[in-house]
Amino acid sequence: MRTITRFALVCVVLLSGLQAKAGEQIRWSGSLTDALVQAKKVNKLVMVDFYSDSCVWCKRLDKDVYPDPRVVNAAKNILMVKLNVEDSRQGTVAATKYNVTKLPTILFLKPDGTTVHASGYMPPKEFSEDMQHTVDIHKNLPIWQAKFKSNPKDSANARQLAKTWLEAGRLPEAEQVAIALAKNSPKDKELSMLYNMLGQNYAQNGNITKAQTLFVKALASAEAPMDRAFANFSLGICAMTRKDKVSAKGYLTKASSTPGVPEGLKKKAQQILDMIAKS
Repeated sequence: MRTITRFALVCVVLLSGLQAKAGEQIRWSGSLTDALVQAKKVNKLVMVDFYSDSCVWCKRLDKDVYPDPRVVNAAKNILMVKLNVEDSRQGTVAATKYNVTKLPTILFLKPDGTTVHASGYMPPKEFSEDMQHTVDIHKNLPIWQAKFKSNPKDSANARQLAKTWLEAGRLPEAEQVAIALAKNSPKDKELSMLYNMLGQNYAQNGNITKAQTLFVKALASAEAPMDRAFANFSLGICAMTRKDKVSAKGYLTKASSTPGVPEGLKKKAQQILDMIAKS
């Protein structure tokens, strides 16, 4: 019994060293330039919180998320920066450079300033997990890149690398990996999903022509009903933006009639079809 008690005590002591102490706070920097210089020295990520004084959810982050011990503990592995987008000295310039269009925007940057991951408000548990996930990506990304370079036919590694680039918003890099995956493993079960994700990201960025090309590839490689239905639905939306109601109707009809697809997607497709019929 004494042995067990002593062992438990040792575990508690060890674990307490890994956890944030009560009342411990995140150390913030107000200079992105200084943080990136330091990041190169210690090979750490920089997390930038873009905020404004009028942003309600930014204040929620400050009040409910950043004081949480799980978040404080995760922040020990990252250099933390807060930038007010209304501060012309640095915040406005950085927000423009990184195309920050909504608040709060949380960017994780490599020491060279390139984006690894982007997010926004999340509850403390999810926020701390997202921080740790991003740190893990930073550690593993060079390994995945090296593997892809030496063996592009490793489909599992290629999928992981493509998803990582997607998370970082690095769409050209993600597309190049997807193209290699299609060449080396044309029957890969996740290829269509990757093309759909790429297309969705390009569409959100306003590049409808590029998005349409990727949705066509997704449709051509789709085997799962959901992948096929999503590609058809997305192509229907692209056709609507071109005011091509005939093509839109064809794609949306296929999306709404695909067996085994969630009712939510079918309902959205049918709603747009009804709108087309009334116009």
